[in-house]
Order: sequence, then C-alpha cells, then structure tokens
Amino acid sequence: GTGGYAKEMGEDFLHKQREIVKRHVAGADVVITTAQVPGKKAPRLIDDAMLQHMRPGSVVVDLAVAQGGNCEGTVPGQTVFRHGVQLVAGDGLPCSVANHASALYSRNIAALLELLLNTTAEGASSVNLDLEDEIVSGCLFSHNAPESAGGAA
Repeated sequence: GTGGYAKEMGEDFLHKQREIVKRHVAGADVVITTAQVPGKKAPRLIDDAMLQHMRPGSVVVDLAVAQGGNCEGTVPGQTVFRHGVQLVAGDGLPCSVANHASALYSRNIAALLELLLNTTAEGASSVNLDLEDEIVSGCLFSHNAPESAGGAA
C-alpha cells in the first residue's frame, strides 16, 4: 500500500486465505508469523480452531504479537501452550539479534571495502573499480555518466 509494503485486505480475501493457511498449518511442525499492516492491528492468521488441528508439540512463533498477534492466544512476553501447541511470543526477537546483525553488516562492509581499495605497504589507498568483478559491477549504479544526465563521473 501507499507508504508501506502491505495494506489491509478485505474480509473475502482473508476468508480464502484462512482456508489455505488452515490446510498448511495442520501439517506443520513450526509456523512463524510476521504479518503486520502499518498503523493497524496485526491480522489474525491462526485462530483457535486451527490450533486444535495442529499436532501436539508443534510450535507457533508470533513475531507480530506486539501489534495484537497473528495467532490467537499468544501473550506478549510469554510462551504458552494451547491445545498442545507451544505459542512463542516473539515480541523481543528482532531486538535480541541487533548485535549479531550489526556485526554481520560491518563484516560485509569491510569485505566490500577490501575489494574496492588497493592499500600500499605505507597505508595509502586507491579505489579499484574492476568492472569485470560481478560484485563491483553490481554495486555501481552510476559510473562515467555524462554530467548532463545528472550522474556523477
């Protein structure tokens, strides 16, 4: 939708979606839900009837629990059992991996810089744009573009 990646769907669409989800959820060992609509309550994707058809010991991880939850019965900050299914409220999961995400991002940037820079023994660096390298060429969106086209040289 406008200003975001998702928009609220009509009741007919949601009913059809629930029928499809119901069939898949019944055979799943683990279900992870993430559906959210900016500025709205999270859509209910898994209801109590669906949980009753899941195998005992199955797990539902609800990453939208802070916005009301995609699964009926999830409780923010708690792990609960309903009809033998473990419901994990993933309200803190995104922020719990921030350190790892930052480390991974910084390693990727460092590897890219090592690829792009030639460093001498004295510590001087120069840019190396090897256009034959698919990583380098894939990173470039403007190279030797004419100034009149608005691109940087």
